[in-house]
Amino acid sequence: MKIETTLFHKKKHYGVNRFEEECNQFYFKIPRDIIRKVLSDCVVCSQSQPLKVKEKQVHILAKRLMERLMIDLIDMKKYKEENVGYSWILTIIEVYSKFSWVFPLKTKTGKEVAETLESFFYRFTGPPTILQSDNGKEFINSEMTALQEKFSFVFKHSRPRHPQTQGQVERFNQTLSRYLQKHIFEEGFGCDMDIKHWLKHLNVVMYNYNSARHSATGKTPFRLFMGITGFNTIINPPSEEDFVIEMNDLVADIGENTSKIKRFQKKVFHPFSNILLMKSGNYLFHLPTSIEWTDIH
Repeated sequence: MKIETTLFHKKKHYGVNRFEEECNQFYFKIPRDIIRKVLSDCVVCSQSQPLKVKEKQVHILAKRLMERLMIDLIDMKKYKEENVGYSWILTIIEVYSKFSWVFPLKTKTGKEVAETLESFFYRFTGPPTILQSDNGKEFINSEMTALQEKFSFVFKHSRPRHPQTQGQVERFNQTLSRYLQKHIFEEGFGCDMDIKHWLKHLNVVMYNYNSARHSATGKTPFRLFMGITGFNTIINPPSEEDFVIEMNDLVADIGENTSKIKRFQKKVFHPFSNILLMKSGNYLFHLPTSIEWTDIH
């Protein structure tokens, strides 16, 4: 069980609580001590620093979708050469659902930020009732003023020297940076770790974030904002033909090695279906009660 759980964990590198919840969606309940052991043995997770403990945040709430968006920038200039010149990440969080978007930028000029937000409004959500940012020059300029007039939203800025009012988006920025760090480390483990190709990991990291349950809402951002669960990025179903071949080969293999399997197997019937779970060595097999596979339906 630990081996299967380890392989599952490598897909997303969640913390204990999120990973336990994710496991229980796809498998029978995994003991928490196994989950803790898997995370403690993960080299990638051990290299990631925990989130910084900051001063108490000002909790800004929203009563409906798109009532308030928070925006910010993450400085990625250090890895500009490895990422086609992209030096910044524009982060956007929808306060009600916690759904988030990210956009790589080559500069943080008011022009590029405003153009990216305009494209975002047209292509994805439309304008919010309130757009909130800090007091950076990239957000306070003539281009952003023109954007505000065009889309008629209220543009609010956090108080000077009071970053707690931007706490939600800054917390998200920390989480995003940690997720990217884990993916980059896993890819670079055993080779040159100075190569930081964060750009190609951005989409997967964002999907993983939006499909994980958020502690503030008790639901996933994907569910609250989209109304759907999203697709499963961990289990990719094979084609019908490949599935039939694989199952018949598996049944034949089990028949030839019955004596060996009996020493390791654990059979459990799912209470709501005729599915047999068979654990043999390092593999967890999902088998039907019938012995011959001819059709997936």
